[in-house]
Amino acid sequence: MDARLVITEYRNLIMGFLFEDNSLYEVHSFDENNYLGQICVARVENLVSNLDAAFVSVSPEENCYYSLTENKNRHIPLSTKKQNKISEGDLLLVQVSGESIRNKKMKATADLTLAGNYVVVNRTGTVGVSSKIKEEEKRSALKELVSSTILEQSDMENGHFGAVVRTRSKDAAPEEITKETIKLLCKLKEIIQLSQYRNAHSVLYKNEAGYIRLIRQELLSRYENLEVVTDIPSVYDTLSSIMKEEENAFSNAKLNFYQDKLTSLLNIYRIEKQMEIILSRKVYLKSGGYLVVDLTEAMAVIDVNTGKSIQGSNREAHILKINKEAAKKAADILRLRNLSGMILIDFINMESKKAVQELIAYLKTEIAKDSVKTNFIDVTGLGLEELTRKKVRRPLHEVFYKKNIDSQSY
Repeated sequence: MDARLVITEYRNLIMGFLFEDNSLYEVHSFDENNYLGQICVARVENLVSNLDAAFVSVSPEENCYYSLTENKNRHIPLSTKKQNKISEGDLLLVQVSGESIRNKKMKATADLTLAGNYVVVNRTGTVGVSSKIKEEEKRSALKELVSSTILEQSDMENGHFGAVVRTRSKDAAPEEITKETIKLLCKLKEIIQLSQYRNAHSVLYKNEAGYIRLIRQELLSRYENLEVVTDIPSVYDTLSSIMKEEENAFSNAKLNFYQDKLTSLLNIYRIEKQMEIILSRKVYLKSGGYLVVDLTEAMAVIDVNTGKSIQGSNREAHILKINKEAAKKAADILRLRNLSGMILIDFINMESKKAVQELIAYLKTEIAKDSVKTNFIDVTGLGLEELTRKKVRRPLHEVFYKKNIDSQSY
């Protein structure tokens, strides 16, 4: 499948609008001030025993949630010889692994990772292979290649390293995979060594710009051909330089610089209008029905209504048609708005069990298209479809309306 990523300024933010078959498919915010992926020296500010967690400061202004359970026996202490016990005031080497969502703090972890085109190196001590690579023989060969490379590069001082072999490794030359693995491992070891001599809040690694991460880590392996269009000179220059340096890795991507002063990219791709629809509380269907999207602190609730839809002679078949259209639109809303956590969908009631099962199967098919893990959980006792969607990035309404997150007037 082919896709086009349009990178332009929208509401004073650098945004990415991903199109599949000329339809808007995903929206990404590239907030260059975020901490995600940053590796730094953090100070333990306080311990919360009932959560078995600590809050660590990665800058004078920002604290992160640091799970003591998940990071047990994996801490990288810098101000003490203790390996397993953490105290207030200790310095730790951490990586910011999750953005702040709603009123929750950013997350930090001791599992440092560095991502490349073919592998993601980490401190797990194990080597995994992307589930999208299905052939067992290929999986085994890639795992053996990366495992042997890591073994040759590991040492007792820095502990055990691991990696995840990415989908794009399937068609890459073994020497390219080996070269990148060694490069990333050396960089990670260097970061750990340097951290021993740094003060609190020192930054040892900053992630690439958001648009580079998106292209490199997701889109290149997801699409056969990717076109990137931007009207921002700095974005074009950065991408152009990287694509020349890593010509093989970006072989299925092309870059275009848009320079027409009369018509903006926002107008050409009708982005303003589409964003208005995406962020509306009421979303209309072609059938005449509509969805009402309500967001709470705990969940997102989507209510399906018939609206002005004409039922016709076969009411059950007509309602099933509306519900299936609503299921597709609901999946689009979750993906485009990047809603996460618990989602409840209240479809129009249907008496036929066969129709209900057909709707559930259709909904599962639609949410399976999402690049972010989305699961169908069950039908509640009240007949609501319950889903969960993994929290990866901030939802759009938080990106645009940080000061009024709970407002439904957007």
